[in-house]
Amino acid sequence: MRGLTTRKDSLAIIQAIVGLGKSLGMTTTAEGIETQEQLDMVRDQGCDEIQGYLFSPPIQAQKAGAIAGCRTRTR
Repeated sequence: MRGLTTRKDSLAIIQAIVGLGKSLGMTTTAEGIETQEQLDMVRDQGCDEIQGYLFSPPIQAQKAGAIAGCRTRTR
C-alpha cells in the first residue's frame, strides 16, 4: 500500500487482485491502509474488507474481543 498513491503500478496490482477475487467469487482484503487517500483508492477498486493503522494499531485478542463485544479464548 505504501506506493499506492504515488506509483501507477501499485494501483494496477490492486485492480488485478480485486478483479481476480471478484471473478472467483472471493472476498478481497486490503491490509496496511494508513491514510484516507489509500482507503479511498482501494474502496474505489471494490475491495471488500480493509484493515490497517488508519483504523487501529495491532491489539491483543482479549482487547479486540472486548471492543467487538464478544468473548475470546486464550490458549
